[in-house]
Amino acid sequence: MREAIRCCIACILPCGALDVVRVVHANGRVEEIRAAVTAGDVMRAHPDHVLRRPPNGAEATKAVTLPPDAELERGRIYFLWGLVLLAAAAQMHSK
Repeated sequence: MREAIRCCIACILPCGALDVVRVVHANGRVEEIRAAVTAGDVMRAHPDHVLRRPPNGAEATKAVTLPPDAELERGRIYFLWGLVLLAAAAQMHSK
C-alpha cells in the first residue's frame, strides 16, 4: 500500500515525465535517468540494493523484484530497496 501511495504522488509530474526512468531511493530522493538502462546497471551503482516495480493491479498484487537483465521502461517509476530493508519487510510479513 505504501508503494502505491508513493507511486501516485510521484505521478504528479511536470512535462517530459514520460521521457525518463525514475528511481525512488529509500530516503525519498528521486533519480531521473534519461539513457537506456537495465536494473543491473542501477544495482551495480548501488551495491546491496535491489530494484522493485510497484504492482500494476492487472498482473500482480505485490511489488516485483526485477532481475538484473530487465530493461527499465521510460515513464515508469521504480523503487530502490536495500537488502536489509527488504529482509526486514519479509520477516514482518512472515509473522
